[in-house]
Amino acid sequence: MIDIKSIFDIAFSWVINESNLFIKTLTLPVLYVAITKGWRWIYKKIKDANEKRNLHPFYSSQTIKYAKQNYIRTKCQNIDPANELNYKSTFAFSTKEDLLSFFLNKVFKIKDNETRFYLILADSGMGKSTFMLNLFSRATSLMSWFSIKSKIKLFPLGENLPDLTARIQRIENQHDTILLLDGFDEIPTVDNNNNIKEKFDHIIDLVKNFKTVIITCRTHFFSSELDEPFELKVKKFNTNGNGYHQVKKLYISPFDEIDIRKYINKSFRIYQFRRKKTAYEIIHNTGDLMVRPMLLSYITDLTEINRQKLRSNFEVYESLIDSWMNRESNKYEVSKRHEFKYNLVYFTYSVVRYIHSNYETNGLYIPLEKAVSIAESFQINLDDIEIKSRSLLNRNSLGDYKFSHKSIFEFFIAYLSYMGRDIDGDIYSFPFDLSLYDESKNFIEEIIKFDKTEFLLPVIDERKDTQNYNKKLFAEIMKRRNLEINIEWLTERSFKLKRINT
Repeated sequence: MIDIKSIFDIAFSWVINESNLFIKTLTLPVLYVAITKGWRWIYKKIKDANEKRNLHPFYSSQTIKYAKQNYIRTKCQNIDPANELNYKSTFAFSTKEDLLSFFLNKVFKIKDNETRFYLILADSGMGKSTFMLNLFSRATSLMSWFSIKSKIKLFPLGENLPDLTARIQRIENQHDTILLLDGFDEIPTVDNNNNIKEKFDHIIDLVKNFKTVIITCRTHFFSSELDEPFELKVKKFNTNGNGYHQVKKLYISPFDEIDIRKYINKSFRIYQFRRKKTAYEIIHNTGDLMVRPMLLSYITDLTEINRQKLRSNFEVYESLIDSWMNRESNKYEVSKRHEFKYNLVYFTYSVVRYIHSNYETNGLYIPLEKAVSIAESFQINLDDIEIKSRSLLNRNSLGDYKFSHKSIFEFFIAYLSYMGRDIDGDIYSFPFDLSLYDESKNFIEEIIKFDKTEFLLPVIDERKDTQNYNKKLFAEIMKRRNLEINIEWLTERSFKLKRINT
């Protein structure tokens, strides 16, 4: 006779034993994943806290996070990419190298490196600051701690120079410290090559005892390649032939098609195929504008804006700035949005004028009390404006304001210059001195060459609704007038149109 109870006990025991085996089989992988994720979370929190502490007060947590988000590794090359007619043609004739690997795996690991001074050059928006933040982040990571024994410090040179000088002088063990200095072109100075060289010599004299010094700068801050620093006034010791130290120059490479594809894939999720398609259309329509990482970083915003074909750098910046103004305005009820947007625009114009007038003293910053005073005159509460890494304005730990990127400031300088222009025949004169702002000159030239007559941002006269001319007729006149022209800058405030065909 079959013992039902015995069969049930055997079956129950088998289920329990097999379940235990199954659970045991799952336990180790699940435990491994949990411990790994837990460790990564803890490590990230500790690393973020260390970076925030070491980079305070110059870089906010938001700025650091955004610099590392979707980062595509920076490449460098041996020739200036600006020498070519367009950026895409540089890929065939230059030798490229991963810039992070160059410093992390080569320069920082050499015990007695004869080359101690490096100058990284690039145009506006090419990712100089983003590279420096990522280099700092990786050099201070746990993996690099075992191979890079030196301390590392990062400072933005556009800050208060006396305060920055004091901070650098207080650093101990300079012979065993790597120093990163971002934005030599943002040090308040005058547009005089001798003055620029004196400023560079001053910085080098300040940091000559550090193990390795890396400085970033705009390529066109120097009048020509011959004016870029080469031999320094720092004497070598214990090296063959002694002599003087030289600066090793490296040029940041523009993005190639692979870099752009990587960035697009990181920026959009798989199901966002329509926006990804729009992004590629924008990239195709803007030629080689999007090889600049700074502009490409706004590709998600541009797909939302969905403007018609953007033809120039000027129109890309114009669309992004107008979009930011609209986002801030949309926080208010419908009846107040138009007035707030105009107040915000004219507040921005006033900030631009103040920074331009006081650049030699304050650099790109406007003091908090002055910003508040201007804001109040336009009924703007600065605390209501969303200040983050992707906004128009940034705020430092002291509360002072600056534009999130120098090129945005230069866009406004160009726009206000053009709107305030005087025309005498083929000679255009502007109200702003553009000697320190080559990007502003480029923006103005684009307005002329693309026959731009309609703008997204208001001009001074529009505030009083006095701009009633026939825009279509004016556009046609401008198109015919500017057919086949060259622009010859006569001074830092004026240029002449030189016609090829009439």
